Amino acid sequence: MSNSMDDDELEGLSDEELEDEYQSQLFRMFYHLASKGDQVNVLVKNVYIDGLKKTDESLITRHLEPILQAKTLEDLLSASTDAQNELNALGIFKEVEIKLDSHKGRAGQVDLLVEVKEKGLLDLTVQTSAGANSYEGGLSAQIANVTGKADIIDFRYSRSTSSASVFEIAYKYPVGGCVDFPFRIGINQAEMDCVMSSHKQITKGMFASYKTHSDLGSHELRYNLDWRTVSSLAPQASFAVREEAGHSVKSSISHTLLMHFTPIESALQAAMKISNEISGLGMGVTFLKNTMEFATSIPISAFQLAYSIQAGHLMPLDSRWFSRCCHYIAAKPLPKLSTDEESRLSKFAAPSIVDKFFLGGGCNLRGFKWNGVGPRSRLDALGGSAFVSSSLQLFTPIPYKPWREKIGSRIQPHLFINGGACVDLSQLGSTAYDKLGSLPGHVAVSAGAGLCMKGKGFQIELNYCIPLVIGSSALQSPGFQFGVGINLF
Repeated sequence: MSNSMDDDELEGLSDEELEDEYQSQLFRMFYHLASKGDQVNVLVKNVYIDGLKKTDESLITRHLEPILQAKTLEDLLSASTDAQNELNALGIFKEVEIKLDSHKGRAGQVDLLVEVKEKGLLDLTVQTSAGANSYEGGLSAQIANVTGKADIIDFRYSRSTSSASVFEIAYKYPVGGCVDFPFRIGINQAEMDCVMSSHKQITKGMFASYKTHSDLGSHELRYNLDWRTVSSLAPQASFAVREEAGHSVKSSISHTLLMHFTPIESALQAAMKISNEISGLGMGVTFLKNTMEFATSIPISAFQLAYSIQAGHLMPLDSRWFSRCCHYIAAKPLPKLSTDEESRLSKFAAPSIVDKFFLGGGCNLRGFKWNGVGPRSRLDALGGSAFVSSSLQLFTPIPYKPWREKIGSRIQPHLFINGGACVDLSQLGSTAYDKLGSLPGHVAVSAGAGLCMKGKGFQIELNYCIPLVIGSSALQSPGFQFGVGINLF
């Protein structure tokens, strides 16, 4: 580094000349390091952080530790890139820039310069979207970096012309300063017009959740305490729906595991989501609910073959299971109840229509009406205690080349065949043999073609559907159908 200028020479240079000299020294330093490869140790002597106003400096330095531990040029550059990505992912900075400067012109020694621009305190977003028969608008607001630890207060509200609305306020704190491990606590309210079941559902509650990662995938542990109301019954509501009217409480804990499989040197993609929920922790309805989703896709020349399957099971539990567990742990006998008390408690703890599974419509089960497959009373969908659905799709390139070049990466034609069933297991017979023998009569199958647009975590489809097998009480919807669904990729 003998070609570097001394302090007196630098004082006489303009800003542009200083920048040129800085870049020249930096280039000579890295050329020297690169020419020596891993044989020359790199040492970070000083760290300078500029631009912090609200943010705690310890939050930044935590992400810089791998840089300080770097021993070679390759490790240094890799750690710097990772740290910059991690700081950007915190969501509290407009810009993050990490620079390396030579330390007093000495070979093998560098200074670390971290320059950040913090976001404003309040961030507002307005969103609109169109559904099958509705238009939705939403407002979201974030108060970022409340305590300087990259924590966020989230406010979300959305409403559609179909009278569905969702409101949520949550506080999110990144455990250990890492956005991949957030702890959230909040309150929410959701209102939904269940037209296919002739009532309105209102859910008010509070929740707490924590996300983490393991070798299997990402985990979410969540507690929910919800007050649910089934009200505003339509004049034509069936007696079965009227019996569900009223209030219920759900106190539950759930675990969700999301796994992605991408074999090395393979174009195959696969993902699986498994969720288990147990309700009745101290109060309310009691049940065990399990759901599973699996999706995979593989390219075949210019085409892509995709397969997905979803299944779920809802099992009512003893109305006093939680009390039994607590008394067992405490080694105390469980107080006995009278027959009337036991009957009232069992009725209060029975799963509600809110907890059941519904199938049909859009990307759920194409070719059938929304919630149109499964148990019903007259025209009202009642939901089931178990369901399974599966879909096979073949995506093709857009035939017209000019369109393929413009929108081919976002929109693809596809052919599909899908089928499924949603049943109330308690109504299928007393034995497992009876239940299995009754299932084929409830299966619904359809096929068709359409256009599919995939986004991050969702997909939108416009299809022409042809019902092939119409299961017991299923409501078909032949012809064009619009739908929005979840995409595990």
